[in-house]
Amino acid sequence: MLDIKTLILLNVIINFTNVLVLSLIWQQSHKKFQGITFLLIAMISQTTGFFFILLQGVIPDLISIVFANAFIATAALLILIGMQIFFGKEKHQIHNYILMFVYILSLIYFSFIEPNWNVRAIIISAVIIIINAQIFHLLYYKVDSELQTLAKLSAIVFLSYAFISLIRITFIVKFPFTTSDFFNTGLLSSISLIAYMVLSILITTSFILLINRRLLLQVGSQEKKYNALFFASPYAMMITSLTDGRILEINNKFTSLMGYTWEDIIGKTTLGLNMWKNKEENNQNIEKLYEFKKVKGLELELRKKNGEFMNGLVSSEIIFINDKKCILTSISDITEISLMKKVLQEIAMHDSLTQLPNRLLFFDRLEVALSNAQRGNKKIAIVFIDLDHLKYINDKYGHEMGDELLKAVGNIFKYAIRKVDTVARFGGDEFVVILWDVGNKDNVVKIIKNIQDKFLDPIRIQGNEFKISLSIGISLFPEDGNVKEALIANADKAMYKVKETTRDDFQFYDKDEI
Repeated sequence: MLDIKTLILLNVIINFTNVLVLSLIWQQSHKKFQGITFLLIAMISQTTGFFFILLQGVIPDLISIVFANAFIATAALLILIGMQIFFGKEKHQIHNYILMFVYILSLIYFSFIEPNWNVRAIIISAVIIIINAQIFHLLYYKVDSELQTLAKLSAIVFLSYAFISLIRITFIVKFPFTTSDFFNTGLLSSISLIAYMVLSILITTSFILLINRRLLLQVGSQEKKYNALFFASPYAMMITSLTDGRILEINNKFTSLMGYTWEDIIGKTTLGLNMWKNKEENNQNIEKLYEFKKVKGLELELRKKNGEFMNGLVSSEIIFINDKKCILTSISDITEISLMKKVLQEIAMHDSLTQLPNRLLFFDRLEVALSNAQRGNKKIAIVFIDLDHLKYINDKYGHEMGDELLKAVGNIFKYAIRKVDTVARFGGDEFVVILWDVGNKDNVVKIIKNIQDKFLDPIRIQGNEFKISLSIGISLFPEDGNVKEALIANADKAMYKVKETTRDDFQFYDKDEI
């Protein structure tokens, strides 16, 4: 299970990053487009709410529960208002103001007068659903035609937000939490927080794309207005000839972002300047332009003048300048967002305690190992390992000491196997190893004995010494199964055979004995 406090901290970091991004957009565009100020304030409000939740138990509950969730719900309402103003679809909000008043009173009542965490969580999710449903309706049905495509994509994001909240309500109703401590509410809260993080990034990205599209529409409306917007754009923009790819114009943001001056770049091509890390991606971009006349939101790696790489969100469109076909390209720096995505992927694929691969990553690597073994007619081994007597250590020294011991064991496993092999924590005191291209049983025995040798000396933690023994079961591909489920199950059976007899030993799977 992922640590909820860590996920909330990541939410704070991501939302703070979104605030910085939107601050730059606001600085450049708030005078051009109404409503952006509300979007920025909404992101600040959401960041504040998650920050207060992070401090739960440190600051008063009135702030960490009532104020925090009020800020998050207010953020959703501000996005609705900002979007209505941005698209010129303003409406009276009296019903939403009443909703917010009732919402805050309910939070206070079910937090202090009749404390009930489950009811409070349902109310919070319900308000998110109501407001996000209004945002979805606005973006999907009310936006003018020239912005419908991007608006509908944004609408799907907000609909997903509401859908996740609906799932959360359903699970809470069917499986009520038995604790009032939010940090210990388990897997459902962890998955919800991860989903909200991803959606938060997508929402900010959609804001950028929508604002970018508005800029492009204004560029096409009048040449004078186009020139003003082009050079004042908050995005790096350039115009290239469609026929020979030569760069005709760039804006100030392009020079500051990419490092090129006007003299460096005008008349040259992006290929000649080696601007694209992957030239094939650029060719595909051009092909899509020929076919669809525009491409939107491509994530590409770009090379700056100093050789440094950045992740850019690239949109291109064919325009006419003096009856000549040109390509108008905008580039946004999303390097920090891309790095955050990688961090989230790492969290999702690794055990939070030992930092070893988790089940998800293990199964992914096992699929690769099996495919490789089948193509090359090679053997692989699945090794199922269980720590003996960990329950006794947990009972005597406490689970905190048990966790420290598991971390130490995980580190030993990392250095006990070959670099090509994979060791993963399946949960509790169970570890599973993939041994690539083992050849025969004798080679497997050598590796297993090397692992056992690493545990001959006791593990020292906080002045205590622990002698760890391992019960180990082994299955071989292809003798003991051709699919991952059978191999893991048979290794598990062999391990339990050891655990029921001798412990501190290993055994290969044998269908006649097990």
